[in-house]
Amino acid sequence: MKTHESLQTTATHIKPANYLDYTMYDGYQWQQLQYQKGLWSNPAMGDWPYVIFANGNTGDNYVIKEYAEHDVKVWLYANSDDGIEEYTHHLDQIKAYYKDLI
Repeated sequence: MKTHESLQTTATHIKPANYLDYTMYDGYQWQQLQYQKGLWSNPAMGDWPYVIFANGNTGDNYVIKEYAEHDVKVWLYANSDDGIEEYTHHLDQIKAYYKDLI
């Protein structure tokens, strides 16, 4: 499936990183910046401080960000029932993956 096709069938959007995402901050500094923007980071998710997940609701969208040693992936979820379902499912997958590694 091509990206433009998947965007027609899902409430999820993968966003290019901006200056708040791609940074030379270390994991602790990046996490603090995300906290100031209203996102929450759980140390049990990821290989802290090298891999950090920040998540929350920005008002317009639900968001999950993955920081991996200065590289960041961002997933945006629509503020709708489908978006919340996909957001929750993605968080559950991340938690399950890292639960087995602890």
